[in-house]
Amino acid sequence: MDAQVRRVLEEKIRDAESRRGDAERLAGLLAGGSPEFARGVIAGGIYNSFRYQTRRLLGREPTSSEFEELLSMMGSLSGRGL
Repeated sequence: MDAQVRRVLEEKIRDAESRRGDAERLAGLLAGGSPEFARGVIAGGIYNSFRYQTRRLLGREPTSSEFEELLSMMGSLSGRGL
């Protein structure tokens, strides 16, 4: 994965960790407090950022190998309670 995209995603992950309560509040309003929904909101935001930043910074769609790197990065979230 491109270093610029990785930096942006790492920042997005840190932001998601620090603003976890926002996703939980949203889940409470829309899905009855479902933790799965809250995790989906977080994962969706990170995935959207990944696709957007790859297109913005590199001028192309992400590759399969870059997507695999994203999955690896997001796998680390589950170990941190997100």
